[in-house]
Amino acid sequence: MEFERHTTSNHVDIPVSYNISNYRDITRKRWNIWEDKPIETAGELCYSLRKIVNSDDSRSVAILELMEDHAAFLYPNTGEQERRFFYALMLRSRGEKSLAICGF
Repeated sequence: MEFERHTTSNHVDIPVSYNISNYRDITRKRWNIWEDKPIETAGELCYSLRKIVNSDDSRSVAILELMEDHAAFLYPNTGEQERRFFYALMLRSRGEKSLAICGF
């Protein structure tokens, strides 16, 4: 079904760093480094990999730089982990006490 859009999409990929050694360890050994136990399900594996990528400070810096440059932007909220990360980042940018970003 066709319809008229009043907005235009502007997708921009911004590369950020992450802890490559921890990422490789999790993918090769299937070991949960936070709970010190084997990863049992595919969901737990994906959650662990997202946690590694989301916990790097370069991600926070990139988001804060975007917020300074643009009046509004959409952050992809794909789950509880990302919501908590973004909430903690917003509190921290305002100088308020925040959730521990790495510990969630």
